[in-house]
Amino acid sequence: VLGNGSDELLQLLTAAVAKPGAVVLAPAPSFVLYRTIAELANLRYLGVPLRADLTLDLDAMLAAIARDKPALVWLAYPNNPTGTLFAAADVERIIRAAPGIVAVDEAYYAFADASFLPRVLEFPNLIVVRTVSKIGMAGVRLGYAAAHPAWIAELDKVRPPYNVNALTQAVVPVLLAHGDLLAEQAAAIRRAPARGTTDQGN
Repeated sequence: VLGNGSDELLQLLTAAVAKPGAVVLAPAPSFVLYRTIAELANLRYLGVPLRADLTLDLDAMLAAIARDKPALVWLAYPNNPTGTLFAAADVERIIRAAPGIVAVDEAYYAFADASFLPRVLEFPNLIVVRTVSKIGMAGVRLGYAAAHPAWIAELDKVRPPYNVNALTQAVVPVLLAHGDLLAEQAAAIRRAPARGTTDQGN
């Protein structure tokens, strides 16, 4: 299912599970819109603190899932804002333990050597969300979610009509035809030395 950027997909996923008493769970810190959208939908948001090294606290996540039975779990992969790529085995444990949807947000997939996109049919409760924004096309506003067909059908029920405009539909295939160039841009960014806070005037 396509969205007006991945932010709209966050809203669609939240709307799909919204009901009184529903819980949305995510590591903390993570993408701020997970909390914002959940609270706007009048859902209870639960953030589970990361470990000091910014990795997942798997035991705490599994305990929260068992206790609060979240309707939706968000896992940014890699995490935003920490940049941490959580261990795939930990993510898999969470997917298997969760009673509801686990949405793996791969907005920064171009900067990681790992993805759950090829595994969406392996887990009936896994949804992978991506955007073209971080590969150089933020202005065209296009996100997409991949999941088991049954979940895509449910998301389509809450998707607004005409949410992806005709210009975006025309431009994105042309740009994606240059996928090698886009991948090289991402690789060049990954190779670049990190800038410290002492860098002035840039």
